Amino acid sequence: MKDLMFDLETLSLLPNAAIFQIGACYFDRHSGEIFESFLCNVDIQTTFNLGFKAHADTIYWWLNRSEKARKGLVKDRIPIESAIESFISFTLGTETIWCHKDFDYPILRNYFDVLKPSVQIDYRRIYDIRTLTGLAKFDHRKLLREGIHHDALDDCIHQAKYCATCINLLGL
Repeated sequence: MKDLMFDLETLSLLPNAAIFQIGACYFDRHSGEIFESFLCNVDIQTTFNLGFKAHADTIYWWLNRSEKARKGLVKDRIPIESAIESFISFTLGTETIWCHKDFDYPILRNYFDVLKPSVQIDYRRIYDIRTLTGLAKFDHRKLLREGIHHDALDDCIHQAKYCATCINLLGL
């Protein structure tokens, strides 16, 4: 499969954000069909141990999210090192990786710089969904939203669907 969407849930909006959830899914860029998926909850303390940060405004924002979304903070957590390695393994062979390139990728890149995994995601494979929606002049809020808002996997699925819509609108 060549198209993958990924999303991070974090405790800050800055590139040094503590990650607490990583989600990803493979999808068909024309139909929006979702294939294999990945979801990993991160032990936040392991990100703090590496110097990554949380910010009060983001924590307060999370406290106002749904209980279902907040559950990602506490269940089945694994160390960030394991989460990053598992995520990288999941992406192997992927041609195109979609995300919010000005948010998700800089944060992920900083984890690569600190953890120095043996395999990293090449920046040339990263495509921006904000640019795509802008070029297509498509308001993603028009697409029916399913799943839990701010669950990394559910966000990926939603984003993959509206990316497919944009790709079709642009005739790509």
